[in-house]
Amino acid sequence: MRHFPDFNCIDIDANKFMDIFIQNGVVLVRKLIDPSLLLEINDRAKNSYLIREAQYLNRSNDDHFSQQFEFGHIPLSDLNEPNGENILSKFFIHSKIPGLYSSIFSKKINILSGYSLVRRQVCNDKLNFEPTPFHQDCSFLPFNSLIINSWVPLTTCGVDSPGLQLIVKPLNAFIKPEDFNNPTATPYQNIELSADFIKSNFDGEKIWTPEICVGDVLFFSNFTVHRTYMTKDMRKNRISLEIRCMQG
Repeated sequence: MRHFPDFNCIDIDANKFMDIFIQNGVVLVRKLIDPSLLLEINDRAKNSYLIREAQYLNRSNDDHFSQQFEFGHIPLSDLNEPNGENILSKFFIHSKIPGLYSSIFSKKINILSGYSLVRRQVCNDKLNFEPTPFHQDCSFLPFNSLIINSWVPLTTCGVDSPGLQLIVKPLNAFIKPEDFNNPTATPYQNIELSADFIKSNFDGEKIWTPEICVGDVLFFSNFTVHRTYMTKDMRKNRISLEIRCMQG
């Protein structure tokens, strides 16, 4: 039986985090953030999605955010405090996450604010809410060096609501999808690693579909192969935060 890189926050420090991350390309750290803080952020996110959806349907927002919304994204700045306080300052910068990164990125961490977003996965068959296929984030990020995504679900996910499915394997290179840069392909087809490719290149033991609770943080790199995990029995939507960082 394979043991996956799943730890309670009291059992992992920066050095252990670095070792586990290098060995697996992914680490799940439990109870890392106060759930009450995230539930408050989730309420704000749901309200923002209502506003953004109305804007999207009326096309009253700009083209960039219309395009982002089609893939479930809204700007992280939508979640800022009413007084203007940056959401990253409230829950990320003063959290334990930068400390875990310290052995990998030293003390200079660059938060990629332009590539840190909110994402909602809706449980229906609308084309613009389809689940993301197996891919690497490096297929759309304009950087060649290591980027770590702090993936923070605002609701428990993986059973009743969509979660993530990941290949637990350390990778450090871009795997070119079959339809990469194909002008006739859809955006998801451009980045998709096919089922045949996954089956022939990755052992089933290495495919991990964790249940993740509010307060847990899943860390993975821009080279980690992953996809949205969603089943026909799931009825609850999921909202999550994607906070991407690299060496400063």
